[in-house]
Parts: sequence; C-alpha cells; structure tokens
Amino acid sequence: MAEKYNYTEEELIKMYIDFSKKVGAGETGASSKVLKAKAKEFGIPSYKYFMNFFKGMTDLKQKSGYFFNDPLIIERTNTDEGLKQAIEKFYRRNDRYPNRLEFQYKNELLPIDRVIDKYGNTNNMYEKIGIDIKEARKISSQKDMTLKYKEIFERPIDEEDIKIKNKVEKFYNKYNRYPTSSDCFDVRFIRYSTIQEKYVNLENMYKKLGFKYYNERYAEFRKSDELILEDLANIIRANNLKSWNQFFILNTYPPASAYKSRLKMQGFDIFNKALNIKKNKVSTKEDIIERFESIREKEGKKRITRADLKKHRMSLDLFRNSWGSYSNFIKEYDNIDIISPNSNYSTEFLIESYIKLSNILGKKYGAT
Repeated sequence: MAEKYNYTEEELIKMYIDFSKKVGAGETGASSKVLKAKAKEFGIPSYKYFMNFFKGMTDLKQKSGYFFNDPLIIERTNTDEGLKQAIEKFYRRNDRYPNRLEFQYKNELLPIDRVIDKYGNTNNMYEKIGIDIKEARKISSQKDMTLKYKEIFERPIDEEDIKIKNKVEKFYNKYNRYPTSSDCFDVRFIRYSTIQEKYVNLENMYKKLGFKYYNERYAEFRKSDELILEDLANIIRANNLKSWNQFFILNTYPPASAYKSRLKMQGFDIFNKALNIKKNKVSTKEDIIERFESIREKEGKKRITRADLKKHRMSLDLFRNSWGSYSNFIKEYDNIDIISPNSNYSTEFLIESYIKLSNILGKKYGAT
C-alpha cells in the first residue's frame, strides 16, 4: 500500500537530520540500512518514500549537509583570522560558541581533528586566534542558568511534575530516603537526562516539587528544627541525661555529631534549647499530627500502636491533653468508631466490634 504523505524536500531533509541524531549518527547521517529498519519506529516516511525525492543516499546526505566540498570555506578556516571570523559568525547565529562536535566544515568551521592537530586543544585555539572564551562561557552560562531558573520556578506545576512527585514519594516509601543522582543512572528512579531537561538538576526538582528536607541523610531529620529538638528532649528525659557529653556517649542514631551539623549549633546550646522547648512548649494539635504522621512514614504502616509511639519516644500525654485519650485521637483522625468501655453493649456486639477493630489494626490473632 502506497504511503500517503505530502512532504516537501526541505521537510524530508529536516526529518532525516533529526532521525540521524536520534539513532546516534548525527555526524555522518543515518545509513540506508538504519533508515529502512527504523523509519517506522521513529514515525518518519520509509526509505522508499525518501528515494522518490532523492537520487540515492549520497544525494540525500549531500543535501542534508553531511558531505562537504566547498574549497573556499576549507581554505578560509585554515587561517587564524578566517577561523576567528567563522567562530564569531557561529556565535552571532546561535548566541553561543560551538562545542567540540560542532567543529565541522558543514558549520563553516575547521573540523575538530584539524583543530587538535593545529592547536593541541580548543582552549589553545581560542587563545591563539584572540577570543576570550573563558569569560564568554562564564557570561553565557550565567545567562542560560538565569533564564532556565526563571523558566523552572515561574511556570505552574504541570501533569508531568505531579507524576514525578508521586515517583519521589513512592521511592521514599520503598527505600526510606530520597533519590540521588546515582539512582537516576541505575534507573531505579528517573533517567538523569529527563531531570536535566526539565529541572537542570535534582536540587531544582526537589525545590520545585516542594520537598523541603530532601537532602537530609537521616530520616529523623526530615522535619522542622523545633520537632527535632522535641525528639531530642524526649531522649534526654527517657535516659535522665544531665549534659551534652552524656548524650554524646549515649551512641544514639542519628549520632550526636549529626545533630550539630543539622541544627548548626554547638552541643551545649542544643542540649539547653531542647530542655527549654520541652519545658515551655505547649504542642498544638497540628504539631502532634505532624509527629504522628512522621512515625507512620517511618514505620510504613497505616495503624500506629502505643508501642510504636513509645518506640519513637512520643508521649501519650500529648494525645490526652488535646483529645482526652489516644483512642479519641484515632477516632477523630481516621473516623474509626472506638467503643467506650463504659457503654452498655451486648457481649455479641462487643465481640463483633473487637474482631472488626483487630482487622482494622491488622492483628491476625486479635488486638492486644
């Protein structure tokens, strides 16, 4: 069945150049074998269709700029002054200087192998022909980064951002840490080329998507300074510590040195500030819920028991002061109907409710 396209020769040349770059043949042009095998995969017309417009692959490649035989450009770029003028022309056309791969006759530039033979490297070449490339690259880089930074943070969150944010959260729930660049190269997360194209780097991605504590090594530190100090105060109270030195030799996790790095304070000041917060602070419901959700995230389960709270040094008094009891908190938080021990219910109803509660809490052999 004949292909029904209506492309001009110019459009076909552009398709062929883009296709060649995608299949890794951007310098030489894709071969007829590759064009025949992969044209359909990349959504371009077939080899046969191309040949209706061109006399053969040589004709296609020559018109696409892959064969070069202009003796004037070859002669001009072999001189220092001619090469300088060619590079400055490239800069005016592209608003940047050429990279190594762009040093080709088809770009009206001396090929990179000839540059190396003649000058040793591109830095020597720029110095010899009188172009201050270091300053130019610095200005260009700053300009590019400023424009890219504005583009990243001024545009609204889109559907792809949301998908990536969901992948970050899924990764965190699985590994209890945020993805690093090595995870992108191992493809456990997202390819780094995707991150670079959309955000430039991981730091920008995390900032754009609202992950405040992404660069914290310890999961216990992925929250506000105040909550970290509260946790520390609970450790101090539980172990009856009297000084920072006692805490230092306690061999906690995270270690004492990590608290100093995270809070950017001296040990003595951290110890005293933690005690003062515990002494003067009245936790709001929002504070308590944030700590509770942090424990759920660490434990990786929906139902948090009193034992879990004790393990993470979260006092039941916090719930009693704000909700009357931990059961009342759970009832409000998850809308679970917890039965009051003073209610006048039948034995059958209580058994049925007990089984229901055990199932909700995931207790195969019954809730304790």
